[in-house]
Amino acid sequence: MDECTQPVTASRRQCSVEVLSQVVLLVVVVHRFTSGDRRRWARPVLGEALIASPLIRTWPQDADSAQIGHGGSGITLVREQLFLRALRKAADKRRAEQIMRIAVAGATGNIGSLTVATLERAGHDVVRISRSLGVDLQTGDGLGAALTGVEAVIDTTSTNAVDRGEAIAYFAATTSNLLAAEAGAGVSHHVLLSIVGLDRVEGNAHMVGKREQERLVIEGRVPWTIVPATQFHDFAAAVTAWTEQDGVAMIPPLLVQPIAPADVADVLAEIAVGPPLGRHPDVAGPEPQDLVDMARRTNDARGHKVKLVPTWSSLLGVDMAGNVLLPGEGARIAPTTFDAWLAQQR
Repeated sequence: MDECTQPVTASRRQCSVEVLSQVVLLVVVVHRFTSGDRRRWARPVLGEALIASPLIRTWPQDADSAQIGHGGSGITLVREQLFLRALRKAADKRRAEQIMRIAVAGATGNIGSLTVATLERAGHDVVRISRSLGVDLQTGDGLGAALTGVEAVIDTTSTNAVDRGEAIAYFAATTSNLLAAEAGAGVSHHVLLSIVGLDRVEGNAHMVGKREQERLVIEGRVPWTIVPATQFHDFAAAVTAWTEQDGVAMIPPLLVQPIAPADVADVLAEIAVGPPLGRHPDVAGPEPQDLVDMARRTNDARGHKVKLVPTWSSLLGVDMAGNVLLPGEGARIAPTTFDAWLAQQR
């Protein structure tokens, strides 16, 4: 047997430096590799490494087994307990380090409120930014105080403006004020929710305004990630509400690949706690859908009686036809199907 597996003697004490150095190395590895995308596979591997380390493997069997009172099984018990204790401490430390103060602009909206809930479930300190809560993005009132100590900002703001000029003015004002306040507060990551196919549509005022928003973020001083997402699962119902008159709604025959709002919130929350990525791949749901069929099925599920008339309109025109609104190559596909989301609407 080698020196480090012999009974407690002078020679074994001489190897203590080697033993401790290996344990320190293992702790460092556990600390570094139990976070991020690698945590799912790293922890079991590191657990085996920790249990196999000399400190655990050479526990004095003649003394400790008797003290524990479990005979030979005591060594296994000690190994498991020490491994779990070390792993728990490493996980607790990583969780403490990962708790962040994150602001959500548009916090009372559809995606904003879901993002707030997702972040809070993860233990983060969330700052809600909304005019209804006393922070006005269009004027900048209250922004400086709201962003105190904030490390990342998620921008989910939107507008119902149908005029190009109004949409551009809204996004220019809100985004400029937000970015200026972030730079002053030392925010290190700006996450913007955007739209897939933005650069392929000219006739939609909202799309034009979002392009201006993206431009300001890209040219700004705050490191950024732009997350282009496809239309949400509730988009067809929203279009019905926009166009319905006297029980009749005009619905454009768009081809979309809708995504669940909750899935969008999960992606935004995940990205906000990481480093800035620049332009993120498109984010979409798992299946293409026809918008007219989505509207019919959603209204049926909700018990809303309305006649749908497939037609192009000035708001959603023919420049959105075909594959324009579908995700590009390498898109990130979220898990929730339209059918699964629809089942929750009944």
